[in-house]
Amino acid sequence: MSDGTYTQGLVVYEKGEILRSDFRGITQNEIDNLPTAIQALGPYFVVRDETDFVTSQSVGKSVTSILIGIAIDDGYIQSLDQPASDFINEWQNDNRANITIRKLLNMRSGLESFGGSSILDLISLEDTTTTCIDRQLRGDDSFSYLNCDTQVLGEIIERSTGLDLKEFADDNLFSILGINAFWWKDPTGNYISYAGVDMTMSEYLVLGQLFLDENQSIVSTDYLNQIYTGYGSEEGSDIYSLGFWFFNNHFQMRGLDGQIVAINFDENIILLRNSLYLAPFTERVVDMDAVPFAVAPITLPEAVGGSGAWDFSTFIDLLYVNETDTTGPLITELDVISQNVTDNTLVFDVGDTEKTIRLRWRLQDQSGIAFVTPFGNSRILLARTDGGSGGTKSWDLDSLQSERVSGDSTDGYYEKDIDLMATEHPSGEFSISLRQIGDLEGNITTMEIEDGYALTIINNSN
Repeated sequence: MSDGTYTQGLVVYEKGEILRSDFRGITQNEIDNLPTAIQALGPYFVVRDETDFVTSQSVGKSVTSILIGIAIDDGYIQSLDQPASDFINEWQNDNRANITIRKLLNMRSGLESFGGSSILDLISLEDTTTTCIDRQLRGDDSFSYLNCDTQVLGEIIERSTGLDLKEFADDNLFSILGINAFWWKDPTGNYISYAGVDMTMSEYLVLGQLFLDENQSIVSTDYLNQIYTGYGSEEGSDIYSLGFWFFNNHFQMRGLDGQIVAINFDENIILLRNSLYLAPFTERVVDMDAVPFAVAPITLPEAVGGSGAWDFSTFIDLLYVNETDTTGPLITELDVISQNVTDNTLVFDVGDTEKTIRLRWRLQDQSGIAFVTPFGNSRILLARTDGGSGGTKSWDLDSLQSERVSGDSTDGYYEKDIDLMATEHPSGEFSISLRQIGDLEGNITTMEIEDGYALTIINNSN
C-alpha cells in the first residue's frame, strides 16, 4: 500500500481463501498533505490493524438496501413497487404520493436535492430525516445520486417494522452474520441510513460473502435478482441498481474516499479497501463541530493505476493478475550475506549439525503491491548442480514470511534466514535461486533467477 494513497486496509479473498490482508497507519507524508484543520488528528491513525473499525461512507446505502430486502421477505413491506407514502404519510396527499420504494433505491425519486450527494450536505443537520422527507419534487425522475433518498428508506424500515434501524439490522442481519456494528446518529437520534456503518474489515468481508455465496437464509434470491436485473434497465441507471454499483462484471458497494466492497462473480473474488477515516467524535454523533474534520482527499490509489474517483474497475483488475498478463515485478539481485559463507563456500565442520545463511534479494515492483503466495507457489530453491545425489531443498517465500530491510514496496531489499542441516546436504555444488513453480495467486508474474547464487558445500561433519 503505497505512501500517498491513504489506503489503510486492503483484503483480497478468492475461492474461500484470504490471499491478502494488509493494514497500515497514516504516514507523515500523508499527514502533511491533509488540510491544516485535520493534521492534528494524524497521530490517531498512525497504527491501524484488523481489529479497528472502519466506516462505510456510502457503503451504508447498500446495507440499507439489504435491510429493505429483508423487510420485504418478512412481510413488513409488500414489494419494491409499493408507494413510499404508505409509510411516509407526509407524502400521501400531494404529488409525492406515487414515489415507490424502488425509485428511492435507484436514486430516481424525482425529489429535489439537499445540496448534493456529499455526506457534508447533511452532516450538520439537527434532524436529517425530517429535512429529507420535506423535500419537494424537482420535475423529473432521472437518475440523481442523493443521500436523502436513502435516509428516507431508513425511516420506511423503522415505520414498517416498529424497530429502529439499528435494532432491525442487529436482529435480522448483523447478529446472524456475527457482525458487531456501530451506526452513526444525528443529534436528534436518527440513524444515518445512507452512511456511517462502522465495523471491522473482516466483518465487511462477511457482508460481501452474503452475495458471493447467495445466502438465502438472510435475504431472498428474488431480492438479489432484483438488484442484478435492475442494472442497465430503464428502472436503474447504467451503473446503479437498488443501492449497488456495477462496472464491467464487478458488483460493488462503495463510498466516499474509496471505501470498497467489490465482488467479481466470474473469478469468485471479493476485494475490500478502506481509506483514511477521520471521524474525531468518540460517540460518532454527527454535529456541526465535526464538519471541518470529516473530509479526507479522494483517494483512489494512483499507484495501482487509478485515474479518477470512480474508476474502481481498473483498481480491482490490478489487484489480481490474469494468466495472460506478462507484466510484473522482477527479482533483480540475489546474494548470500551470511558470515558462514566465505568465497561462496559453506563448511560443515565436525560436530556441526546446522548452519543458517541469510539470503537477500531486490524486488522492483512499480505497482507497489506486496507479493503474497498463500499456497507456497514461490520458493527459494537450493538445488544440487554437480550431478551428484542430494536433490533439491525448497523454502516457501512471500512478503509475509520475509523481512523488507530497506526501500519500499516499489523497490526494496528483502531478507530471509534459511536453516541448512548438515545431514541433508552432502559436499557438492549447489545453486540458490528464486523462482515461481506454479500459478502465482498474487501480483508477481515473473519471479525467477536462472543462474541463482552459486554455493559450494563442504561437509566434514561425519
